[in-house]
Amino acid sequence: MVTEYHFSRRCMLPRNLINRLGLEAELDGHIGCVNCLNGVKMESFLASGSDDLHIVLWDPFKHKKLCSIQSGHHGNIFSVKFLPCTKRNIVSGAADFRIRVHDIYSKETTMSCSCHGGRVKRIAVAPNLPFMFWSAAEDGIVMQFDLRTSHQCSNTCKTVLVNLVNHLGRKAEAKCIAINPLQPELLAVGANDPYVRLYDRRMIRSNITEVCIPF
Repeated sequence: MVTEYHFSRRCMLPRNLINRLGLEAELDGHIGCVNCLNGVKMESFLASGSDDLHIVLWDPFKHKKLCSIQSGHHGNIFSVKFLPCTKRNIVSGAADFRIRVHDIYSKETTMSCSCHGGRVKRIAVAPNLPFMFWSAAEDGIVMQFDLRTSHQCSNTCKTVLVNLVNHLGRKAEAKCIAINPLQPELLAVGANDPYVRLYDRRMIRSNITEVCIPF
């Protein structure tokens, strides 16, 4: 008996398409859904984030698991990004509203931010800005971070770059974010409406905004 589930799976993943993909290997190391991947250009590093709250580092060429990092998150990890040029720091965002920076060699968390009031869906980095990263969350806020300056979470967050609530109301959710690698001053944001919003970071300033911190 063919169920609705099996029928939909068969339509989404036809066997002839799978055969053409040429699966090289399956990397076994998580015990939950894998939600995000990120690699380092010209390096044999691949990072994956999962519902099991772990970040796993792989050598994709040798099909080898290098290590597993206990992220410290309390919700599904939705985004992981290597900080460019450093190659030893990974930023993660998760369903617990938190952002964490991890040292892959010591496996320690070097920064933790709980300023967002919604699930952190995406982290973005720029190739020539090694100490900076951006976050987009379902509280409708995009934040900008610079690891060269100390960060302390408070009810008045100074790292808010874009607040979509001002345009869309209280139901605004930032879903995705991208930095132009050739012109890193250009920022694109996708939200829970039919538009992509483009910003020039040189023309906006980080705002001091009241946020709801989930303690």
